[in-house]
Amino acid sequence: MKLIKVLTRNNKEKKAVMDILAKKKIISYDLTPTKKYYKFEILTTDKETGHLLGELEKAGFGKSFENSITIIDVKASVPSRRKKELAPTISEEEIEADIKAGATLNWVYISFISLSAIIIAFGLLGENIIVVIGGMLIAPLLYPLIGSSYYLLKSDVRKLSKTLSSELWGILLAIFWGMIITGVIQQINLNPLLLGRSLISFFDIGIAIFSGAAGALSVATRNLGEFSGVAIAVALIPPAVTIGIGISMSNWLLFTGAVGLTLVNLICVHLASIITFSILGYSRD
Repeated sequence: MKLIKVLTRNNKEKKAVMDILAKKKIISYDLTPTKKYYKFEILTTDKETGHLLGELEKAGFGKSFENSITIIDVKASVPSRRKKELAPTISEEEIEADIKAGATLNWVYISFISLSAIIIAFGLLGENIIVVIGGMLIAPLLYPLIGSSYYLLKSDVRKLSKTLSSELWGILLAIFWGMIITGVIQQINLNPLLLGRSLISFFDIGIAIFSGAAGALSVATRNLGEFSGVAIAVALIPPAVTIGIGISMSNWLLFTGAVGLTLVNLICVHLASIITFSILGYSRD
């Protein structure tokens, strides 16, 4: 449940809030007049909180102190359909806040994806697995991919579009930098490490499946997030960079193989994440 506090300055604003409350499914509310304001304290369910806030914001509330909105978490909602606690999972609101913070498409995200792809490209072309691992350590793909799985499960199209956008940009940037680095180096010899990112094997599928499960579990419990992010990056950034390398080298066998591996890994990561969230109880409302 959430306790939402709203300040209104006059009778007109007070009436606007009461009209909104009359249309929404809330648990209860209290109205306290003070010398300068009318203070509403509204108790509502987690499910209705977003809808109520949206209506209040449309009416102009929340833009200044004089008509501010304060939200207090009275009791965090726990995943449903779970008789026993399988893991110390966090609330849905906390998960969505973490996803929003980690999957936002901004210059920081673009910078880290670019740096990760550049390092991995050098590692693949130089057949240096240590460099490839170093690049995967800084790839910020955990929340975009796991966030997309979460919102797919929730059928939240609006929020899904944002995480998918970050996810797609991450992959496109990896492809782009694979092309650029290959074009700069020019004299490239195919090596086993590079060719391995263009072949689909049961090992790669297994890595993607368990990476997706680990990612969802880490987001739901706020544990081992960095390490789970590396596992996600293992499944996606190297083959995406290999796509760019294949394009730059005009090696269409390398290109098509890397495209196939990237798509298979994406599907496996998302499916495993969705299943994990379902097991933990974060099912569709």
